[in-house]
Amino acid sequence: MDLLHPGWRKEVVEQQFLPKMTVVHNFPHTGRTERPGPAVLEIKGLYIAGDWTGDEELLVDAAVASAKRAALHILKRDRVLV
Repeated sequence: MDLLHPGWRKEVVEQQFLPKMTVVHNFPHTGRTERPGPAVLEIKGLYIAGDWTGDEELLVDAAVASAKRAALHILKRDRVLV
């Protein structure tokens, strides 16, 4: 963060240290019938990304990969519309 946004630390309003926090994510499992997103078919123009939408990725890898999938989906849609 210091490289991307120098000075961010002086903007911190509240900080927490949670060393025993349990991280929960949606993981590939046998009960999962389909991967969510990136497009939400019920709502035109709505796309999702996050650690819970990953294929085989977990946490930040899933968040970044799903964001890329959503962006590519939007770009592909926009090329069709143009």
